[in-house]
Amino acid sequence: MKRITNCPKGSLLTLLFLLFIGANVSAQVTVEFQILSVTSDVGDMDAVGNSDPRWDFQIADVPNTATQSSFHSLSNVNCPGTNVINNTFFSTVYNCDAPTSFDFTWSGYEVDGAGPHGADTGPQVVNIPIGSLTFPQAAFTTIGTYNATAPGLVGCPAVAGNVTWTIVLQYRTVGTLPPDQTNPTITCPVDQNVSLDATCQYSLPDYTGMAVVADLCAPLVVTQNIAPTTNIVATQNIVLTVTDPTGNSANCNFNVIPSDDTNPTITCAADVTTNTDVGLCTDNVTVPVPISTADNCGVASVLNDYNGTASANDTYPVGTTTVTWTVTDVNGNTNTCTQDVTVNDNEAPTITCAADVTVN
Repeated sequence: MKRITNCPKGSLLTLLFLLFIGANVSAQVTVEFQILSVTSDVGDMDAVGNSDPRWDFQIADVPNTATQSSFHSLSNVNCPGTNVINNTFFSTVYNCDAPTSFDFTWSGYEVDGAGPHGADTGPQVVNIPIGSLTFPQAAFTTIGTYNATAPGLVGCPAVAGNVTWTIVLQYRTVGTLPPDQTNPTITCPVDQNVSLDATCQYSLPDYTGMAVVADLCAPLVVTQNIAPTTNIVATQNIVLTVTDPTGNSANCNFNVIPSDDTNPTITCAADVTTNTDVGLCTDNVTVPVPISTADNCGVASVLNDYNGTASANDTYPVGTTTVTWTVTDVNGNTNTCTQDVTVNDNEAPTITCAADVTVN
């Protein structure tokens, strides 16, 4: 155990744990430990004079293990009895979380300038869970009276026996647990307009990195209510939640709006050339439909502009008629192709002459 030699005598021991979130937070926790008194019945163990009893003590917070130490000692005192001391020696600031417990380590012994320490208890370790403390506790309250013995000279006059060393530990608290009772903040991205893919789906990415989060404690964990890589086909509300180390949380939401931005495809059949029907200046033409149509989300209709139906079979006049085919997908996107229908008049006209004419 580390021995500290430059400490004022007769001081009040206070172990100050200041746990705070900051100037504008809703809660902060202060934990103070104090040694109320030290006691020993050690007799004269120094061959060159009276005894020099000493008590060492320290606090280590768990799991942070921030440790500071101090002591109380008397010079040339036999049978010191009980002494009230005043020594503030530990002060630690916690930005967010309180420790889970405190390790209180102490020992008592007689300092013999002519040789090794006498009646030495060795380190005595007491673990104090933070849950065993009351929050808040305005006045110092005894949490434990701790005793340890070690062989030495006892009493006045001194006789061989077990020297008893005693230390009384008190505490007080301000605030409530947990110290961090402030929710983090989170801002979501704006609504996301996205395009459906070749399979008429949209694979959600991980949006957690787009959230703007803030808190006085770290680390912050951001989660997404719908797992990345989930496929969607319609507007989906996304909820992002941020959680701080104490379990405080906040959320925000936005919409992912997929749209079909892909036009369907269409390929027309070959042009058609035909002749007029006998005795007519038209032809009843069979027009093949487009040889292919396709769309990522599905084709709703394929219509021609000649008769407004899905079949362009109809009566066509002499000459070339351009038929425009329009494919429309289920989301209203369109595409077109054209096909010429040519009707030739290859029928020679007929003529009948009048009767021959004979004149003189």
